[in-house]
Amino acid sequence: MTSSPAPTTEPSHKPKILCLHGFGESAEILKVRSRKIRALLEDRAEMVYLDGPLDVGNLRFTAEDFVKPPENPFTNLAWWWWKTTGKRSELR
Repeated sequence: MTSSPAPTTEPSHKPKILCLHGFGESAEILKVRSRKIRALLEDRAEMVYLDGPLDVGNLRFTAEDFVKPPENPFTNLAWWWWKTTGKRSELR
């Protein structure tokens, strides 16, 4: 009688965790902000960061920004956009 190999408790691949950023952020920003949990999970899981498809531009305008727009090293992105103009609302 032959015995079969004992089952392994370790998965053959790391599970993937989908990481979606918040409104006006990006995958790059979320990656920086989640660095502590990435360090804790790096041996156990692969964290996958995606950018939202909508560029919402600069979200913090001042009067001076209209004369000379600020340099923003990050892209402000979103997964959806709700815009209300008067009585009309639009979801993008």
